[in-house]
Amino acid sequence: MFMETRKWKKRRLLVDFGIQSKKQLESTMSRYSIFDKEKCLTYAETQLNNSKDDIMNFIILVSQKETQGLPSFKINNANDLNVIADKLATFDLTRYTEIWNVHDKKQEAIWGRQSLYLDDPLFHRIVPSVLELNNGVSCREFEKYPDISNGYLQLKRANTNQRFKIVNSLFKTEKGRNLVLNVDEVNSALISYQKRLVDFARFVKGAGISNISYDFNYTKENKISFFDWDTNNDSKLLGRLESLGI
Repeated sequence: MFMETRKWKKRRLLVDFGIQSKKQLESTMSRYSIFDKEKCLTYAETQLNNSKDDIMNFIILVSQKETQGLPSFKINNANDLNVIADKLATFDLTRYTEIWNVHDKKQEAIWGRQSLYLDDPLFHRIVPSVLELNNGVSCREFEKYPDISNGYLQLKRANTNQRFKIVNSLFKTEKGRNLVLNVDEVNSALISYQKRLVDFARFVKGAGISNISYDFNYTKENKISFFDWDTNNDSKLLGRLESLGI
């Protein structure tokens, strides 16, 4: 039985607010005690060798209190697992309580992030937001390894009843330019989630948070899936929740 880390509590809140399904969360993540790191790496290797699908695979070290800046390693092939095992041998693993294998089927998708700004006194009536869209990799990965060949868009709107307007675009290829054609489709898929996203934002605003961002992907089947979120001060928010017994 795992003691609940802040990182796990953070992921679970998406389920609590109906933004991500429990099935999706549990099917894309395997958690192990840090003392069972070999089991985690063996499981990741089994996925690489036996899966009929092309799998996205990451190893994450998780501490009890931190939610951001945790060591993570992307697995592209079996050799990466050997490199990761060697790296783990150099870490002070006493700083961590769990090791996660986060995995999902690779598929052609648009990756996005919607950020809501909560400082307006009239929030939630007025909800200014920024939408970022990317082809090929998540916005988080794009920040670490910028590659504009697949395209990147940044859009803004002053309220939920307005259309997003493109304020920044980066692309080198036709695939990147085609990202512009998908904006309305992605926005249509987001609409059904807006109330839940705003309700969760109101919840975190009560802890003194000024902005929140939601990471998602959008597939050709008009399916949108949220998989993570961040605020300007996760530690403050989760500490507040703990003090309330949440």
